[in-house]
Amino acid sequence: MTSPRPAIVHWLSGLAALVLAACGAGGGGAGDARVGDDSGIGVVYTDASASDGSVADAGQGSDAADASKPVVGLTVVNETFNTMATAAAPTPPWSGTTSPLGSALVREVPFPADKSVALVKPDATGMTSLGVAFAPQSGRVVFEAKVKAAETAGFKAIPYIYDAGGNAVASIAFQDGNIVAHVGSATSIVQPFSANVWYRVRVLVDTTAGVFDLYVDGVRKLRAAAQRTTSPSVNHVSWFMDGINTGTLWVDNVKVFTEAGYIGAAPAPVFDPRHYGAKGDGVTGDTAAIQATIAAAAGTGGSVLLSGGTFLSSTLTLKSNMTFFIDSSAVLLGSANAADYPAQTPATGNTQLLNCQRALLYAPNTDHLTIDGGGEIDGQGGSFSGLEGTRPMLIWAVLSTNVTVQNLYLRKGAVWSLVSMESDHVRINDIKLQSNGITHDGIDIVDGADVTVENCAINAGDDAMCLKSGVRRGLDGIVVKDSVFSGNNGGSNGIKLGTATYGAIKNVTLQDTWVKDVQYAAMAVESRHGSDIDGMAFNRIELTGVGAAFFVYLAQQNEAHPVGDVPKLGSITNVSFTDIHGTTSAWGNSPHQGSLVTGHVYNGTTYPVENLAFHRVEMTYDANLGAVPGAPVEALPNQYPESNMFGDLPAWGYYLRHVQNITFDACTTTAANPDARPKLVTNDVMGLTGAP
Repeated sequence: MTSPRPAIVHWLSGLAALVLAACGAGGGGAGDARVGDDSGIGVVYTDASASDGSVADAGQGSDAADASKPVVGLTVVNETFNTMATAAAPTPPWSGTTSPLGSALVREVPFPADKSVALVKPDATGMTSLGVAFAPQSGRVVFEAKVKAAETAGFKAIPYIYDAGGNAVASIAFQDGNIVAHVGSATSIVQPFSANVWYRVRVLVDTTAGVFDLYVDGVRKLRAAAQRTTSPSVNHVSWFMDGINTGTLWVDNVKVFTEAGYIGAAPAPVFDPRHYGAKGDGVTGDTAAIQATIAAAAGTGGSVLLSGGTFLSSTLTLKSNMTFFIDSSAVLLGSANAADYPAQTPATGNTQLLNCQRALLYAPNTDHLTIDGGGEIDGQGGSFSGLEGTRPMLIWAVLSTNVTVQNLYLRKGAVWSLVSMESDHVRINDIKLQSNGITHDGIDIVDGADVTVENCAINAGDDAMCLKSGVRRGLDGIVVKDSVFSGNNGGSNGIKLGTATYGAIKNVTLQDTWVKDVQYAAMAVESRHGSDIDGMAFNRIELTGVGAAFFVYLAQQNEAHPVGDVPKLGSITNVSFTDIHGTTSAWGNSPHQGSLVTGHVYNGTTYPVENLAFHRVEMTYDANLGAVPGAPVEALPNQYPESNMFGDLPAWGYYLRHVQNITFDACTTTAANPDARPKLVTNDVMGLTGAP
C-alpha cells in the first residue's frame, strides 16, 4: 500500500547564486507499516563550500584544481556528524521533519567522538526524517550509511533515494524484523535484522541501466535489481519513520558519490587484454592474454583495464609501476582448477608460507602497484579443498612496497582472501569482501610497516581481520579503522593478532570499527611464537553477537621459528581497550564464554601479560551458567589458542591469570542472565587497579 506523495518540493527566494536551502522530508499518509511509500521526500540545495566539508569534498587537495590530473576521491556527501553540536539538530545541508513528539538530533552514539543522528518518533502520526539533497547525479551513484534501529517492529526507511521529481528510485527499509527492498513494483525480503545492531547499507543506483545493487555489511544481497522508478538522475536521499510507525533509528557515516568521481578512470596509458586475445566471456581461459597485457603495462604508470565481461583466469603475476583496473562492468573469475595455481617461492623464510603458496593475483617484489576499479574478483572458493597451502588466495602481495588495493568486491576466496606479506606502505581501502568456510580469512597482514586498512566491510568464514608475523621484522605502524568485521555462519574471530606471531609487533591502532557475529573473540591479542607485543590500542570498538569480547593470550614455544632463524620467547605489554561497547552471545561450541586474559607458565617460569588498560568499557555478557567451574589447567605450549580453549571459565565476565598491572577505569559490566559465577576471578594477578 502506498500513501499520497505530498507536493513538498519548493524553492526559496534569494540570490540565484545561493540556491540553498532546506525543506525536510515531508509528511506521510495514513501510515501503514510498509515498503513502497513515496512519502519522505525533500529537497535541499546546498552551497558546495559548506564549512563542514560534507558536500563536494574533492579529497585531492591542490590536485583537484589541476586540469592535467584526474579528480578522484570526489564525494557529493561525506558526513559523520562528529563536528556537530550534541543534542542539536543536524546543520545544513541536512534537513528533516519531526512528528509532534519526535526529534532528529545529533547524539553521542556510539561514542562522544563518533556521533550519529538519532531519529525518534514516539507518536503514531506525522513523520520524523533526516534528508540531504544535492545537484542531480547520474550514472552509477553510491549511497552508503551505517544504520541501526532500537526495535524490529514497524517500518523505517534506510534509505529511500529520490529523483528531482520526488519519485522513489530505490527504497530500502527495516520492516518487521527484515531488511526489505523494492525490486520494481514488488517488495523483496533481503535478510533478517536485529535490534540495536549497526548495519552498513550500501545502495548503488545505476541511472543509465535502471537497476541497483544492494550490499549489507559488505555482502552483495541484490545485483542489477530493477529500480522502483527509472530516472535519468537522483538528487535526494532520506531516512525516516512515518504514519503509525514509531521507534528510534540511528544514522551515521553517510556517503554519496558517483563511481566516476570517486574511483576515476584507469590511469593512462590503458592496455586492453582484448587486444592481446582475451575474450571476457567467462568460459575461455584469458590468462595468457591478460599476462601479456600486464607485461606491456609494467613500468609505464598505466593500466591493464578489464571491462565489459567476465575474464576467466589462473594465476596472474603483477608488476611494478602499474594499475590493475577491474572496471565495475567486469569480473575477474578465478579458475576452479587447483592445477592452474602453481606454488610460488618468494625470497623469504616466513613461517606463513606454509599457508600462503598460491594466488589468483600474485604481486612479488613490486613497487607502486595499484589494484582498483570498482569491479569484482570471484575466486570460486567452494571448488577447493585440502590444506591451506594448496588453495589459492585472491590477492597476495609479498616483499612489495607502495601497494594500494581499493574499490573492489572480493568474494569466495579459497583460503585467506587478501594478504599483504612483508610489504610496506600498503593501503587497503573500501573493500567489500565475502568468504565462507573455515580457514577462509578476510584480510591478513603478515609482517610489514605502515599499513592502513580503512572503510572496509568484511564478512569472513574464519578470522575477518588478522595480523600476523612469520619473520623477525614483525609489524610496525598498522592502522585499521572505519570498518565492519563480521562472521559468515559464525566465523572465528573479528579482529585478531595471531596466531602466527614471531617478530616484534608495535604501534598498532584499531579504531572506529564494529565487530559482529563471530563465535570466538571480537578482539584477540596473542603472542605464541616469540613475538614481543608492545603498544596496541583498540579505540571506539562496538561489538555484538560475539562469543567473547576480549582474549589476550601469551604462550611460549621453543620450536617455532622462520627458516634460517632461531626460536625465541615473547611478551605482551601495553595493550589498551578504550571506549568499547557491546554484548556477547551464546555459541554452541562454548555457550558461556567470558573474557580470558592469561600469561603462561613455561619450564617452571611464569611469563605474565603486563600493563593492560580498560577505559570506559561497557559490556553485557550473555552469562547463564548454573555452576562455577574449577580453574582451568595451564595451557600446553603447543595448544591452539581460542577464547574457548578452556571451556567455561570460573567468571562470567573476566578471568585474569598471570597478569601484572591491569587497570579498569570507568567500566560497566553486566550479565544478561543469572549466573552462579562471579563477574571477576583473578589468579596470580599483581597490580590490579579499579574493577570491571
